[in-house]
Amino acid sequence: MKKEFLNFTFALKIAVLLSLGACATKVKNQAPKEDGQLAFRATFGSCNHQDEDQNYWDKILAKNPNVWIWLGDAIYADTKDLDLFKFKYNMLLNNPHYSKFSSQVQITGTWDDHDFGENDAGSDYPLKNQSRELFWDFMGFPSSSAFRKQGGIYRSETWSVVGQRVKLIILDERTFRDPLKKEGGSYEETDGDMLGAEQWAWLESEIKESDEFSLLLIASGTQVLNDRHSFEKWSNFPKSRERLLNILRESKVPGKIILSGDRHFAEFSKYDLSSGNTVYELTSSGLTHSFSGAIEYSPYRIGDLWSKTNYGVLDFVMRGQDLYLNAYVIDIQSGERKIDFEFPLMNPQSPVEEKSL
Repeated sequence: MKKEFLNFTFALKIAVLLSLGACATKVKNQAPKEDGQLAFRATFGSCNHQDEDQNYWDKILAKNPNVWIWLGDAIYADTKDLDLFKFKYNMLLNNPHYSKFSSQVQITGTWDDHDFGENDAGSDYPLKNQSRELFWDFMGFPSSSAFRKQGGIYRSETWSVVGQRVKLIILDERTFRDPLKKEGGSYEETDGDMLGAEQWAWLESEIKESDEFSLLLIASGTQVLNDRHSFEKWSNFPKSRERLLNILRESKVPGKIILSGDRHFAEFSKYDLSSGNTVYELTSSGLTHSFSGAIEYSPYRIGDLWSKTNYGVLDFVMRGQDLYLNAYVIDIQSGERKIDFEFPLMNPQSPVEEKSL
């Protein structure tokens, strides 16, 4: 069977010292590795039904990740009953497979609609404040955390890699999102907003203050680049999508990658912001269920769409005096790498030749 490989390679120089910013208690500093050896691994994924078998966490743990990034739908709450909501979170937290995983791996990330409260819910969800408290509990934030005082779950974290810095920006696309517009079973464009004034101001400030960083990672529960399907997406709010792309277009950070979930399949996408300025999106979904046999056109897709259960991986690998970032998707059942690309961080417009096996 042919396998497409998407390798994103970032030439970050010299030896490796890794740390995670806010909430980094479980991430240990990494000593320099031999040429071609793994220095640091971040994993990510979405769409996990708490009632389904959770033994796949053992498979991910066997890969020895340093970080897990939730991209939404960690549970399927879908309720206005707070006791039931909390019960479903506790089902996952107390599951022996996830409990073991989360005790050894740093957990971070965002939510999407089902762990926010209801399918496709936004700012009109009546229990959004209570839901936010349950989210902070799930993520292990103490009751005294300053994050609990803000209106949403947005925040940023920093990975320091040998003097080169990587910023993880975690968006909240539920708390402030305006209502969707539905016509004939499909979501249509609306003049509404995705992030709200408070979060937009924070995001613009975060990115403006990141000019010296080598890479931006943006955690988004909702797909940003793919605007051709009829489900939830950033392009339901075209003004918001264009505003986000403009912010990224003006950023001086050479590497820009969006991590997204929601779609129940995996795909990697590419969008040219301007000449010599590109943003990539890695979508990984779902963990316990998928859109098996999905066939969907996207003009932004690079490589193939993978429609079986999967999770994503970002590997920082030492080769000589350079540190490379490989990004790929792993099929949960077979353990095989299904998507894999690479490109140099310092010159993202000169991708390394795509490989197939």
